[in-house]
Amino acid sequence: MRAWLLLLLIARAASASPGSVVIADISINGVGHPAALITVVVDGGILARKADMAIWNLDIRDAPVELLQGINHIRLTGLAGVRAKFEGVTLMLEVAESAFEKTSIDLKKDTPQVVDGGKGVYVNYDLSSFGGRGQRRAFATAVEGVVYADTMSFTSNGVLSSAYMSRRFVRYESSMRWDFPEHAQSLVVGDAISRSGALSRAFRFGGISFGTNFATRPDIVTFPLPTVPGESRIPTAAELLINGQAHSQFALNPGPFEISNVPAINGAGEIQLVTRDPLGRQQVLVIPYYVTPALLSAGLTDAGFDLGKIREDFGLESFRYGRHFARGQLRHGLTSSLTLDALAETDGRLHVAGGGLTTALGNIAVASAAIAVSKNDDAGTSLSASLERSSRGLSFGLRAQYSSRHFTQIGEVSGLRYRLNANVGLSLGMLGNVRALYATESRLDRGRMATTAISYQKQLGNSISLLANFSATRTDEGMRHFAGLALVLPLDALTSAAISATKQNAVDEQVLDVRQNLPSDDGWATRARVTRGASRGPRLDAGLTMQNAVGQWSADISHANNSENFRLGVNGSLVMLGGAVHAVRQLGEAFAIVSVPGYPGIDVFHENQRVAQTDASGFAIIPRLRPYEANAVSLDTLKLSLSTELSASHRTVTPARRAGVLLQFKATKTHGALVSVVQQNGEPVPAGALMRTSGGSFPIAANGQAWVTGLGAETDAIVAWLGERCTLRIPMPDASKARPRIGPLTCKREAA
Repeated sequence: MRAWLLLLLIARAASASPGSVVIADISINGVGHPAALITVVVDGGILARKADMAIWNLDIRDAPVELLQGINHIRLTGLAGVRAKFEGVTLMLEVAESAFEKTSIDLKKDTPQVVDGGKGVYVNYDLSSFGGRGQRRAFATAVEGVVYADTMSFTSNGVLSSAYMSRRFVRYESSMRWDFPEHAQSLVVGDAISRSGALSRAFRFGGISFGTNFATRPDIVTFPLPTVPGESRIPTAAELLINGQAHSQFALNPGPFEISNVPAINGAGEIQLVTRDPLGRQQVLVIPYYVTPALLSAGLTDAGFDLGKIREDFGLESFRYGRHFARGQLRHGLTSSLTLDALAETDGRLHVAGGGLTTALGNIAVASAAIAVSKNDDAGTSLSASLERSSRGLSFGLRAQYSSRHFTQIGEVSGLRYRLNANVGLSLGMLGNVRALYATESRLDRGRMATTAISYQKQLGNSISLLANFSATRTDEGMRHFAGLALVLPLDALTSAAISATKQNAVDEQVLDVRQNLPSDDGWATRARVTRGASRGPRLDAGLTMQNAVGQWSADISHANNSENFRLGVNGSLVMLGGAVHAVRQLGEAFAIVSVPGYPGIDVFHENQRVAQTDASGFAIIPRLRPYEANAVSLDTLKLSLSTELSASHRTVTPARRAGVLLQFKATKTHGALVSVVQQNGEPVPAGALMRTSGGSFPIAANGQAWVTGLGAETDAIVAWLGERCTLRIPMPDASKARPRIGPLTCKREAA
């Protein structure tokens, strides 16, 4: 140590000698850094080791390297933006922000989830029965069968109805679907719905559909996110806020920096970057932004192709298909503020092509323009344009479309002349929110229609909401008016009451509506609605729904004009599992099967909400999971006995769409006992000591007691605390007791 101090003193004493190596204190823009070796050469130049300069975050990528004593050095006095001065024992550097390495922080989180596979079969059903005084009873049964294997599924559904002594089944859809989440794509063979976009509308068809499907990759943010640029002369602590809400904290190196893909909320807003340097100075950088899903991120492509025959009379006929067609669509992010749309479609006689651009207008709004041309017997053109802004204060939208007389398109009803939609929304702060809408359309087949609507919403106190709206619609047949006023009051987390009054074309109506929603697990829902002032007198509607592990049962009744009508219904799913059929609630888009064999009555939670309980076989079904997203599943271990060990009580599952995943939780019976341990002097082993056996480690609590599991006929144990150690042998516990006790046992002391 003394030799090192002596060398340090000699090195520092040599600071005035050109060509010497010096251990110098480092100061960069007034902030101290750990001491480092520097070399002062004869011409007055100052060289520092390349490794030290990298630690200082200096930009030395293009700086020439000089080799001194086998070590790479760089001449500080030759770097642009750097002023070096050596005084006494301190190297003082004044560094411009541009002379530092740029710091890039990417907040994008696009790590794909590993999809959990599974294979199985299930059936969804929804049965309803209708009737009333003097009416024949009618039945309707909607049924859907699903076969799945990992990310592939086959689905077929339809409705069987019975009314007036006749029965009829109508098939709705049948299709095979393959999802490819690694490529964010899907392939559908069978019945499908065509892709829609700025240049086209969706329609049903039978055939093949293939293209981008970002729903399989929820981690991908498809639209551009804002970037926060800046620079700092010294190391800085930073906090990022989005619209005043804290988001993240991090350290910034000196120099230019860029924080990209900030997860801002859609619409207009502000990002605040609060920086605090070591000298206590604080700065706030405010950056306005505008985020919209109408744009695609630069370089990102959303494309799809549909081929088949157009579906006709859907819901009425099972197998009625019309003319052939082919459609291709593409959206591509040219830049972060410019997105291209393209469309091409044909049915053999009709040919349509179109293109459009969507662009951001700074941080204010987003605008788009498109043109499409069609060629059948005659040529036609359609032009459209839009302007939209969304923000917490002022929002507005304007969309206009004009079509020439002979323009037509697949999936569209021909005859549109023009269509205009305009809306504006304004937040008045404590005074509430107001929104206005104007929409007009003119068609060759039915003339012109125009609607004007105004709505107002205000929060009264902490819970009551006031809603008011007015609308007027003008058609060739005349004018229709509507006015309404409503108060909504939540009574608790599941129950609410609403009272409203409306006036439509000189007909007044008052409604009182009280309802209790279903809980996330088993429970009841009730609803009652009284309507007064209708043209045929008062009306009463009431309903009751019961939900449990095997389905939902509902009953609704209405009374009006001395007549009653009723509806009875039941819905759920049947899952093929382990060679048996299990009746459960409707499964939704994805589900999980929990298996804890031999352990009934265990509560199962999804995202910390109780959703199911294991049955007599130890199975439970968790419905309505989010496909292709991580879902947290956990078990309530409090209902397990102390002699039961669970391998894991929490799991994360990522199911595919229309698929289920089996989650097996391993629970084993172990021999456990409350063991009391004393030292050789009779005093209890102190709390905080640790007992180790072949079955694991167990902390000792007050009075020398520890709950120990994995005990056999005789179990050797070691107890250690504060440098002390002792050994003991634990006998076999009495298995007939729910909470057996052993001891006190004397622990023989040994040297640690």
